[in-house]
Amino acid sequence: MAATIYDAIEMTLHACGGTITGKLAMQKLLYFQAQRIPGLGIRDYRALHYGPYSGGLAGALVDLSSFVLIYVDMASWSNNGFVYRLTEDGRECAEAAVSEHGATYGVISEIVKECRSHCGLRSEPLYHAAMLHFAAARHGAAGRDCSPVEAARMAGGLGWDMTGSEAEDGMRLLRSLGLAGGSGTPRPDPAR
Repeated sequence: MAATIYDAIEMTLHACGGTITGKLAMQKLLYFQAQRIPGLGIRDYRALHYGPYSGGLAGALVDLSSFVLIYVDMASWSNNGFVYRLTEDGRECAEAAVSEHGATYGVISEIVKECRSHCGLRSEPLYHAAMLHFAAARHGAAGRDCSPVEAARMAGGLGWDMTGSEAEDGMRLLRSLGLAGGSGTPRPDPAR
């Protein structure tokens, strides 16, 4: 059985050491995962101000908070946003998900590691990369290595403005995630 969106959130937090700061960071990490692991079933992404956004993912975060599997610390709010933490029960669920979906967790932890290495999981570089990928997909160019000018132009068509250096940085992250620079062929879904 494929991992669910709930499993993916719990495994993402597990890969982040149990804590992540920012709704945007969480949205973008799961966006990248949905591109590499189509079996996650997150298909409702739409263009919002800070890049692709999933209402289903936002709802799943609320559900997990209601089930007391994650804690949303709004008191620690900073420029980066709310802090999401696994609760003790959430850690147990995350560990069970990791055990059941080891290959999927491998991809998730790889994505977290690449994003952490690239930008320390800061939201802005993550949403620039997600914007570029989403815009390229809309133009039939997902997976292709675009020039920063071309990438920024495609993103601008969706109302997303970014500088050439932001587009270049976003393309660099997409290449390290295996989402640009190749033949455009996505990596296989580990759930299959």
